[in-house]
Amino acid sequence: MIKKVLNYQAQQTARSRERTEAMDQQSGPQHGTITPQTRMGEIIERWPETVALLVANGFAPLADPAHQALVKTMPVTLELACARHGVSLAKMLGLLNAAVGGRED
Repeated sequence: MIKKVLNYQAQQTARSRERTEAMDQQSGPQHGTITPQTRMGEIIERWPETVALLVANGFAPLADPAHQALVKTMPVTLELACARHGVSLAKMLGLLNAAVGGRED
């Protein structure tokens, strides 16, 4: 049973990466800039150091690695996540972009 769950999670992660690559090709290079339309899964996958920042600023469920894995498979944008959690989008954009320093991973 555990093997099935791990296999499923691996498949979902691979699909998420494929979707991210396809979205990147459609939208062009982001040069490490996080926008309101950046998917949460992309943020935590490309810049794992931002997880602690997200958790400290209203996204407590991301403290759970299982929830992080789930988020990586979902097409939830930063804008939608902020609205759902009652977090200021402008504040999160500022914090996240400062944390990643405009760098690509």
